[in-house]
Amino acid sequence: MINHYYQSLINGKYEDAFDVLYLYDYQENTNEHLSTGTALTEAEAKDFYMKKTAFLKEQNYAIKDYEISEVEYADGHTFWHHISITAEVNGKREEYHEIAQIWKGKLLVGEREDPYVRFRDGKMNITLQTPSKAR
Repeated sequence: MINHYYQSLINGKYEDAFDVLYLYDYQENTNEHLSTGTALTEAEAKDFYMKKTAFLKEQNYAIKDYEISEVEYADGHTFWHHISITAEVNGKREEYHEIAQIWKGKLLVGEREDPYVRFRDGKMNITLQTPSKAR
């Protein structure tokens, strides 16, 4: 699932990336959104995701490469994959680290360093504006 997601992003096949993502309505300072998912229908969520990825293109952002660098086990059945990604932002290569895990049968991508991650992950209630870290 992780390989499918990142390879889809590299190939510009955002609908394929969308198909494996866990979708949720983000709520700051809580993890409740992880269990409640999103209130959007599948069609509404897909439409919003495509708007998010179109926004990424406008920002001259693209994933160029990735590597699963580590698997971290929390307990006997929960683990996170540490992902090193190479992105191109306005023609400049950037290296970022993020985490991903399988959550309820879908891929949950966790923010770490990439200020643009929220425009390609499963968050469904974000504002489409340039991240402050990237300005």
